[in-house]
Amino acid sequence: MILMGVLLFAACEKDCLDPANPECANYDPCLAYEPANASFKMLIIPISTYDWDCDGGEPRDLEFEVDTVFATGGDIYFRADQTELQASNVSYEWRVGADPQVWTTRQFNLGFLENAVGDVPVTLIVEKINPDLCGGTAYTRDTVTKILHVREPLDNTYTDGSWSAVFGKWEGYNTDDESRTFQIEFKPGWRLEGLFDGCIVESPDLSIGLKQFYIAALGKPDCNRVCGVGALSPDRRELSMDYSYDGANGERVSRTFKGVKVE
Repeated sequence: MILMGVLLFAACEKDCLDPANPECANYDPCLAYEPANASFKMLIIPISTYDWDCDGGEPRDLEFEVDTVFATGGDIYFRADQTELQASNVSYEWRVGADPQVWTTRQFNLGFLENAVGDVPVTLIVEKINPDLCGGTAYTRDTVTKILHVREPLDNTYTDGSWSAVFGKWEGYNTDDESRTFQIEFKPGWRLEGLFDGCIVESPDLSIGLKQFYIAALGKPDCNRVCGVGALSPDRRELSMDYSYDGANGERVSRTFKGVKVE
């Protein structure tokens, strides 16, 4: 019986003809090789959202992808999408605008002063070792450039809402009840109205960016201790917000609001 089992196993090994399976005789490592990828993200991580757990989830830093920032408004984080189990197999080369410095890590952060106002090109070059010489090359290389728009610093973020596309009225619904539509409104002075009857969320429980916002009103029972994170679509015409709050029986309710700008 033991001999039969060994023979059957050997037969299975011999009959294995999957080039993507490392156990097969005709395995082709080039099928699993992923070439260099220089795509990357430009992110902000507001200080007040470090270790965010307002929604009851695991503590984490809230990250928002951006393409426009204000000068002197805090650091921007640049992070490559390329990942590799063996870091020595990949090299990174970042260049930002006219800055002579070159960054060589997968992620770094950088602030922008008023002299950087304008369109700043950000370029990432990634090279990745190709150990099996797939395609006849010893490494692969990819380059991506994005434009970061740096705007003048704000004189007063509270009295004028023209600086952010978040401000205004949004009409929509919760995705679990699309038949019921309602409006929410973000007002200058950093106020949110309409989410619940009689509820007004204000700063510092509400923070607004150019295309994103977050709510952390755990100290406001009149707003059902609501927490949420929202962002606009790339064309800034649609808004999506994931939020949670205390239900009628004290249970935590999680919902998603989808809306379009009406005013």
